[in-house]
Amino acid sequence: MADPNWLKFAREVVWTPEVHAAVTHLGIEIPPEGRPLRFRCPSASVEVARDGCFVCRLGGSGSLGISIIASNGDRVIAALQPMPAYGASGKALRAWLQLWGWTPPVKGQAATTTLPSPMVI
Repeated sequence: MADPNWLKFAREVVWTPEVHAAVTHLGIEIPPEGRPLRFRCPSASVEVARDGCFVCRLGGSGSLGISIIASNGDRVIAALQPMPAYGASGKALRAWLQLWGWTPPVKGQAATTTLPSPMVI
C-alpha cells in the first residue's frame, strides 16, 4: 500500500461511527497529521476550531440545533450528554477525542474536578 496522504485524509474525512469501525477493524494507526477535523453522528457533530477549541452542535443532520464551545474532550463529552458511553456513536466520539489528545478517565475512578458548564452560543 502506498503511503497515505494523511493531510488530505484529515481535511476530507469526517470521523463517524462507520469510519471508526473501519479504522479499528483494519488496525490502522492514525498519525497526528491525519486526525480528522470533524466528527459526526446522527445526534451531534463536533469540529476542531483554529484555536484548538471544539465547536459542538447538538441535533441531527439538517437541524439548526445548539452550538457549544468546549475547550477540551471532557467538556465535549459533557456538552453532548446524553451520548451513550458504549454505543457506536459514543465509542467513535471517544476514539476521535483520543486522536486529539483526550485521555479517558480510569475505569472505576471518579472525576476529581467539577467542570464548569460549557459556553452555549
